[in-house]
Amino acid sequence: MKPWPPGNDSPSVDAMNPRMHLRDADAMLGAMRVTRTRSLAIPGLVGLFAAALVTTLGAMGPAPVAQAHGRFPATGEVAFHPTDPDVILLRTTFGLLATDDGGGVFRWVCPAAIGARMTEDPHITIAADGGFVVGLFDGLSRGTGGGCDWDFPSTELTDRVVIDVTRSSDGTLYALTSDGAAPNGVHRSLDEDLSWTATNDAIDPILFETIRVAPSDPSQIYLTGAYPPTADTPRRPFVYHSADGGVTWDSVAFTDFRADDRNVYLLGVDPTDSGRIMVRVRGDFTDRVYVSEDSGQTFSERISVGDVDAFAWSADGTTVWLGGRTDTGLHRSDDGGETFSVIHADLRVGCLGLRGSELFVCADNYEDGYALGRSTDGGATVTPMLLFADVPGTVTCSAGAATPAACEADLADLIVDLGLGGDAGVPDGGGPGSDGGTEDAAADGGDGGTTTPASTGCACSTAAGSHPGPAPGPAVALILSFVFGLFGRRRRP
Repeated sequence: MKPWPPGNDSPSVDAMNPRMHLRDADAMLGAMRVTRTRSLAIPGLVGLFAAALVTTLGAMGPAPVAQAHGRFPATGEVAFHPTDPDVILLRTTFGLLATDDGGGVFRWVCPAAIGARMTEDPHITIAADGGFVVGLFDGLSRGTGGGCDWDFPSTELTDRVVIDVTRSSDGTLYALTSDGAAPNGVHRSLDEDLSWTATNDAIDPILFETIRVAPSDPSQIYLTGAYPPTADTPRRPFVYHSADGGVTWDSVAFTDFRADDRNVYLLGVDPTDSGRIMVRVRGDFTDRVYVSEDSGQTFSERISVGDVDAFAWSADGTTVWLGGRTDTGLHRSDDGGETFSVIHADLRVGCLGLRGSELFVCADNYEDGYALGRSTDGGATVTPMLLFADVPGTVTCSAGAATPAACEADLADLIVDLGLGGDAGVPDGGGPGSDGGTEDAAADGGDGGTTTPASTGCACSTAAGSHPGPAPGPAVALILSFVFGLFGRRRRP
């Protein structure tokens, strides 16, 4: 299987936003964990790999003309419609992929249409009316019509860093803000993301990271975050808990925080016990998972692995899955998270999503052979349901929709990045400006992704035969993905 061929774009200046979040700083060092390189300054790393890149490209001859987005194509989060099993939303490093036929066909929504920066990996959820809700550095974006039109509906959250979004079991939407050096807190929407109000006064100028609502009791809400380090104090992580829907909050310092740790992230709340939570602590070289049985007052460690990028908890509370992109694979616990065993050692897991008895797995499209898979046996076997090369182009929209026009400029890059066919972007039965809406895409069928897609390889080489000199190979892919990874925003599960 061929590696993905990056292009030659430079990292966006937006990545060095003066409001840089702790998560951004974490991402700049994230790539170091893949190679387990230590004690090197970031500028030195960039210079070292840039020099290697110049040397490698020089030896290969003229560079290809095609330019890619500059981020390695990868999946990072999956969200489900609360009542329509055909609607699934997938976050990637090149925007969103949406399906309205159960996974038969996924179509693209570019970052420009959403209002996102190329360096963002925003959290996503789906409202009860089917609206796509996306938390961004610049506010909260809402997509309608299957992602065909987008706006920023909330003036309350305009120009706020919305670091996390979630939907509770009673359908309420929550957004968590995390602006640097400003009071932050929780906002709630009771009308499908059309309006938002704060649950109470802003809590504190803490850099929040994650919000989770207890499935069994939506009045129980948890947050995690940290006070940034100062000249006199180290970084101080906290767990916040509300027992009244966010009106009042209790905070507890997370004490088992070590010198190379970066932050504490909520993984989930036990679906059967609103006082039992699991968190992940990210370190330089390993992640540790902890359980609290008393609403975050005390914690005990359960497992330490290379990294934890993905997590899911069964509705009965007995089965827990976790996974990671490097050195972790896919783990499962059959005793509520007390002990774990490896069920797929080599799988590169970028996200997990549970819908009933179906476990959805974000994998590495180029190493694992698929970008999204589905399991109906607890993860023992995973059936591929999406390969990037099978994405036909932008979402199918009616005449006048904003997304096709907003994404037109980036479509050529997407074709190169994913190795798409020459007719990419022309939806079946019409295209942008046709009368076909998202219902037309559903009519094309598919059986919900239960069979392996027809394309089993990656048609990803940039233009063999189109440009003088060979396309970039694995060495260049490694170099570029490392350098660009330093500047990407990495979200947590």
